[in-house]
Amino acid sequence: MKIVYVGVKYNYYDTKQGLSFEHVNFYDSLCRLPNVQVIYFPYEEIAVQGKNIGNKKLTDLILQEKPDLFFAATGDIEALIGLGFG
Repeated sequence: MKIVYVGVKYNYYDTKQGLSFEHVNFYDSLCRLPNVQVIYFPYEEIAVQGKNIGNKKLTDLILQEKPDLFFAATGDIEALIGLGFG
């Protein structure tokens, strides 16, 4: 199974605060599943580059990789709206 995962790596984008809850509990858990390939897309790219550019890169990745599952672990679902899937 192939999964594209989107999430914030560090609490409030601050490396000093350590890894985010989502990264530790979702991403790390997905990576430990047998026969699962997790492709990580850092949510920070959407936050830093803006919704349009970030979503374009994410859309391109999804179209290229054709994952079985898209997993988004972010509180800012507004930034992910408009991808055009489903």
